Amino acid sequence: MGTGHHHICRGVGWGGGRGMAQPREEKSRRRDPVRGVDSAAANRQQNQERASRKAHHVPIQFHFSSIKWPVMVATLISIFSRLWLRAFRFLLAGVLILQFNPIPEVFASSQGAELAELTFQETRALYLVSTTNELFATRFAKAAFDWAEFATRDREREQIAQQGIEAARNVLRSNNKAAAGHYWLAMNLGQLARTKSIGALPLVSQMEKEFLRAIELDEKLDFAGPHRCLGILYLEAPGWPTSIGNRKKARKHLERSVVVAPEYPDNHLSLLEAYVKWKESERIYSAMASYRKIVPGARETFKEDFWAIPWADWERRWGNIQSAAIEME
Repeated sequence: MGTGHHHICRGVGWGGGRGMAQPREEKSRRRDPVRGVDSAAANRQQNQERASRKAHHVPIQFHFSSIKWPVMVATLISIFSRLWLRAFRFLLAGVLILQFNPIPEVFASSQGAELAELTFQETRALYLVSTTNELFATRFAKAAFDWAEFATRDREREQIAQQGIEAARNVLRSNNKAAAGHYWLAMNLGQLARTKSIGALPLVSQMEKEFLRAIELDEKLDFAGPHRCLGILYLEAPGWPTSIGNRKKARKHLERSVVVAPEYPDNHLSLLEAYVKWKESERIYSAMASYRKIVPGARETFKEDFWAIPWADWERRWGNIQSAAIEME
């Protein structure tokens, strides 16, 4: 998504798995899924060496779009109606990313796209050499999610997401307790959901299940990414009986993300955006003060060049939050 890419859950940098609570931990970005793999052994070795050096240095923002989900009236509205389906599909495009405003313009920059393509191709080459390698599969699942963000057509996004889903499931086939496998499965399911209408409904429930499992196994993953993304999903989704939206659960997970990874800006911003949506002015001012305190340290921690894109998104969102707070005075 945070980040970033919050958005589905856009906000963001990933940790080791996208071990993952450190800023230098593994991070990846997105691109074209159907490139071939050079069969020459020398090229394979070269790709492996390059990927091992770079794959863990690419930050990702996961921030669900700020597009608001439609308010479903309490009467029995058919979820199969054409109007509802269009609205639901549109919202999913926002609910995914990094996090959960369709992708800010900065994310569609040539810099981000080039980085995403490079990472996707390198991790894909390694993965295809050994699809049972848990590390390679995890990195490729992350890269697929990231590259799918740049897809301009549903068919392309679906193809990329399916590759990411398969890679994540391969991780889980070899190790069902791999938190990263569950996390990136949920993220790629979110990308797939963006291409569906009715078919998106069960995918959202699967996402919830995988995020919850990832939290059980490693809540620190991707700077508390499972908490952050699940919280945004609960925040943006329609409530019962239409979908899984739930303010209490959203609050629980978004607040927990700040506790687990207080150094990560996207966690604070995602929580602040929830407070703004709920018009909780007292909590907004308190959370704004907390955010200001962590920014100097965050700028030192997340200072490499590849963090420029997430910071641009965080600053944009921070400006929107400040504007909203002023309007509430």
